[in-house]
Amino acid sequence: MIGDVRGLGMFLGIEFVKDRKTKAPDAATASRIVNELRNKNVLLSTDGPAHNVIKIKPPLPFSADNALHVAKLLDQALT
Repeated sequence: MIGDVRGLGMFLGIEFVKDRKTKAPDAATASRIVNELRNKNVLLSTDGPAHNVIKIKPPLPFSADNALHVAKLLDQALT
């Protein structure tokens, strides 16, 4: 379901697709994940022409523990 991960520094984008070969956008999955994490007090947003890219741009006071927490919540939302 992940077509691409891109970014620079702490500004990351995770592109969700229905098919990795055709790269057909999957905005529904991106939106579902953003909403699931919002319910767990992690704010993300969607972006891109098809709104199928989750933007991760954490605040400056963001620790390695915070990164692990977000990664854990993303993993839970994806499984």
